[in-house]
Amino acid sequence: YNHAVSSLIEVIESGIYDSTGEKIRAIPLCELIDVAEGQEAWRNALEGYLNTRRFDLFVPEEYYDKALNLYEKYKFEKGISGVGLVNVAKIKEQPCASDSLAAKILTENSNALKYVNFLMGDVICVENENELKKYERSITKTVMVYQNKASRQTKKEVYATPYIGTEALRIRLKTVTEKLKGVEQELRVALVKKTEQETLRRRV
Repeated sequence: YNHAVSSLIEVIESGIYDSTGEKIRAIPLCELIDVAEGQEAWRNALEGYLNTRRFDLFVPEEYYDKALNLYEKYKFEKGISGVGLVNVAKIKEQPCASDSLAAKILTENSNALKYVNFLMGDVICVENENELKKYERSITKTVMVYQNKASRQTKKEVYATPYIGTEALRIRLKTVTEKLKGVEQELRVALVKKTEQETLRRRV
């Protein structure tokens, strides 16, 4: 995760332990949810629509106020901003349309489920851009979003790196492995060129 998310997790977990002796976890939403079976084609839409909310933190309900106090206390010192701290006590049950983006999510965490339904239980998944305007909020697999009476394409860099669920870990590992192979190949080529140049200099 980026600096802000990682720092806030550390601030909350260590701060609550220091003040109460309790070991609690501040968990990003993306670790509590997964892409439902057979819905991987909608991953980019899920990652792109949630965007930074993928990293909103969940803490036990009874520690929310302490966590918020710690956030406020250290936000400037640690350079923390843009990270959501979810008040699970205030999340009400929301209807979730069967063809919504929220229906593409799988989770065993009841608070995460309520939050996902709240965020995108009425964001309808459509097959093409011409169907977007049929709904108040809708989205395509290519992450074209329609809401507030306007259609808007989500930047690819927002969803290029996946974070939701266990499959995201495998995808990121594969990406890093491929980049590493590319770097190793470039290094081998550079070493060959260097050897050739040194050989030519010795001959001269």
